[in-house]
Amino acid sequence: MFKGESQSQIVLRDFDAPVNVGTKYVQRLTSYLQVPVSGNYTFYLSCDEFCELWKYDVIEDGIEKEDRKAEEIVTKQPIISVKRFSSYQEWGRYAEQTSQSVFLDKCRIYQMEAFMREETGNDHISVGMHTPSGKYERPIPGTRLFRTKPGTRKLEVTLQHPKTSLSAFVGSNLHISGYYRFCCQGVYCPDCPLELNVSTLGQNVTINSALNFSCVNTSFTATFTTDRQPDNFAVKVSGHRTDNFRSNSLSGGENNMAIWRVPSL
Repeated sequence: MFKGESQSQIVLRDFDAPVNVGTKYVQRLTSYLQVPVSGNYTFYLSCDEFCELWKYDVIEDGIEKEDRKAEEIVTKQPIISVKRFSSYQEWGRYAEQTSQSVFLDKCRIYQMEAFMREETGNDHISVGMHTPSGKYERPIPGTRLFRTKPGTRKLEVTLQHPKTSLSAFVGSNLHISGYYRFCCQGVYCPDCPLELNVSTLGQNVTINSALNFSCVNTSFTATFTTDRQPDNFAVKVSGHRTDNFRSNSLSGGENNMAIWRVPSL
């Protein structure tokens, strides 16, 4: 829809563009949205004359791994496409002004883009939403929005053992030590606690049940029992959300350290 550089840029208070600014032009409204609660949301679009609304998940490489190809396929179409004009902030003139129900997570940031093309006459574009609590926010207020991506979360876990493998006798305790830190890189990140775990030998040890931002190295020691037949086992560090809403497991990485359990003499 857009080619070349924009002729002008402005910062808006809400998800609502100025009215009647010209003819035969296009505009794009871009913002980053954080919703107040996790749940199903419905979006609304009002414009003159043609407009679309797009939603993109913001991937945080520091805490999660996503299939980017699959993500691109999902987001290659707008959630609303309107090809007829409506009056300013007239939300229900046509059925196509309303999106299908979309699940949004309060612990994520979403990039929202609205596009509008104007030919002649009046011109405007506004974006609204209906929250899980039943409240209409039309247009979406600036208190929910960020002008640019506000930050990204990063979970770092380092094992203190200098070698890439450890060995332990069957029947003994294996101690794995290291340190971790959970940071927000930027001005703001959703502060949702993680449960941090270390797994190996078919066992899982929780090293922090409610990890919040501190960006300070914190040491840990996880103890495992070696009560299985000797074999090679990988060490995996992972984190996941502590609430009950739908979410992907967040990964702090899988360590390549192998554990070789030696039979007891």
